[in-house]
Amino acid sequence: MAETQAKRLERIESKLDQLADTVVALARVEEKIDDLETRRKESHERVNRLSEKIDHVHAGVHKIETRLGIVEKVVWLVAASFIVAIITQLTDVI
Repeated sequence: MAETQAKRLERIESKLDQLADTVVALARVEEKIDDLETRRKESHERVNRLSEKIDHVHAGVHKIETRLGIVEKVVWLVAASFIVAIITQLTDVI
């Protein structure tokens, strides 16, 4: 009978060891999940900052496009005036 109890205690100890190993493994998995969650939050914040920078650059580019559009129109107006002046001078000569 003592032998049966000894075997039974060994099985219980073995199962407790397995349970302890499982708890340790579970704790490691939880630590990894926490670490991944932290990294995900940091990445999300970084993406948000980059998105804000892109929006800022886009606004600046839009302002430059508007100014260049005005400058382009002025250049065409000056070029057209210059061409008309040259043609007028040539027709007066002929």
